[in-house]
Formats: sequence, C-alpha cells, structure tokens
Amino acid sequence: MRQMAMKHLVKISVAVCAVFASCSTSDGVLQLRKEPPAPIALVVEPMTAANGIDPIDWGGEFRDRLIRELAQLDAVSVVGSAEDAAARQGADFVLRPRLVRPMDYQHGGVSEGWWAAGGLWLVTWIGGLFVDDSCYSVEVEIAYDLRAGKDSAEPLGEVSSGYGGDDVDLAFFDRNDFFSVGTLMSLILPPFWTVDEDETTRQSLQDGVARRAAVKLAEYVKRDFGNGVYARGIVPSRLEVLQPSNGAAIEPGTLDLKLRISGTVKVSDVRIMRVDTGDILAHELGLSERNRPVGDGYELDLPLKLDGLVAGENVLRVEYATSVDESRTLRFTVK
Repeated sequence: MRQMAMKHLVKISVAVCAVFASCSTSDGVLQLRKEPPAPIALVVEPMTAANGIDPIDWGGEFRDRLIRELAQLDAVSVVGSAEDAAARQGADFVLRPRLVRPMDYQHGGVSEGWWAAGGLWLVTWIGGLFVDDSCYSVEVEIAYDLRAGKDSAEPLGEVSSGYGGDDVDLAFFDRNDFFSVGTLMSLILPPFWTVDEDETTRQSLQDGVARRAAVKLAEYVKRDFGNGVYARGIVPSRLEVLQPSNGAAIEPGTLDLKLRISGTVKVSDVRIMRVDTGDILAHELGLSERNRPVGDGYELDLPLKLDGLVAGENVLRVEYATSVDESRTLRFTVK
C-alpha cells in the first residue's frame, strides 16, 4: 500500500511534464471519441487462443481492458461483458477476441521522449521516471470473431480489424517497481540506461497492446463496421442513423428520428422500444412497398416521431426482419 501510494503521489506531481510526450496520440484519440458511436449493443467475451497457444495471461483481463477502452472511446451505443446477463440479453452482436500469435517483444532503444525524461531526471530525478523513454517492438496477432445476438452459436465471420503489433513506448515506472534495483540505479544513471524487470515490463506491454488494439477496434467499429460487415456478407443489412447522430444530446419533447436500412431483402416492419422499460415507441408495418431497389439489394428511409423519452440517457432497441431477425441499438441523451 505504501509503495502504491508513493507512486500515485509522485505521478500526480509530474503529470503536466509527461503529457508533452503523448500530445499527437491524445489528439487522435480525442477526435475518435467525438465521432458518433456505432448503433449497436456489443457484448465482449474472454479471449480464446489458437491451438497450442496459452491465453491465460490475456483471457478475461484483455476482455475487461477492451470493454473499458471501447466505453471510454464511445465506440458503440452499449458495450458490456458476456458474463453480464442484462448486457447479453440485449446484445446485437457478440465479439470474441482470439489470440492467433502470442506476444513477443524486444527492446528497440530510446524513444522520442528520452530527452524529456533525461532533462527531468537531471532537474528533479523522480520526474524523469514517469516519462516514456524506451521503445519496444511488439509482435502479436489478435483477431475477432463476430456472432449475431445473444443466442447465436455460429460465428458470422471474422471482423477485419485485428491487431498485428506495433512499437510501444514505456516509462521507467512502466518497467520497474518503485522499490527495485532499477530505482537505485536511477540515482546515478538516467532512467533509459537502467536495468528493467521482465515481468513488470511484459505486463505494461500487454496493457499497451490492449489499449492500442481497442483504439484500432473502435476506429473500425465507428467508421467501417456497418459498411464492412454488410459489404462482406457477414450480416444481411446495414442500419444508418441519419438524424440526429447516434449518441447525440437532444432537446426534450418529440424526437424526429430518421433511419436508413439497407439490406439484401425488403424490410416489412420495424419496431422501436426503450430498453429499460420495454415500452414500444414506434411500430411501423407494411413497409415493403417503401423499399427502393439499390444495386443488388434494397434501401428503406424511415422518418419517425418518437415520444416517451425521459431526461438523461435513453437506450432504444430497433428490431426488424430481413432474411433473419435483426436488431440494432441507439442511444440519445435528453438534456
């Protein structure tokens, strides 16, 4: 406890200095966070592994990290764990990470932040130990299998947004505990010249891989998921939220909602309900004639006026039938 408290106390004191090393990455993540979430409720299962690979160090821990990062990035309307009964009950899709190739890494030398770490080390000693100063080349292969809904057992296909490794920068305290040989060495040597603890380094690299894999997955889900899984034939339809943007903050009163459903067959009826109460807000029937031919499929524009939303967050489930029963999930916040 004393060790943890000391690390957190010192880390707060140098946070402003450390932020300069990650500005460009933070800007990209901030921009991604601002984009509308994909209109789906996603459940994530623990990681599995290819034959002969032991996922014990990843498994549920990677799943939990993935869920946290996807939530922070506002990647989808709803994200939860497969072990959460409520989340699984309302899932549009189930995602299972799969470790195809175990993580391997090697030290690649100093990172771009070495000068900041060295400068702070010279001036404050402790300040330089929190700045990324060492680069590691990481090789790992992670894929994602996608299933539809809570009851589907057969995978629909592999999501084309796996993670294949990257260069990961670590600070001294990402590689060492406070009470360690490395800390003693840092009293006379700059942090990027000290020895590192293998297990601490490996755990930090796994955390870094999980974060980067989550960002890449969030980019795919927000920007390409609907088009990608539909174009590849993984799912028979695509739903777009034309007005307002999914995840938007809206004024109280009637919601003017406009959806577009593209599919391989015509959509004949659409039902929208509140997830928390089950109240049906709209049920449109006899829509077949309103589907217009587009390419090899059909497209339906559906303007709706919804009453019954409450102040705060509203999660709405859209159910419709194409060649199979499908669902998508929307989220709006009434001001």
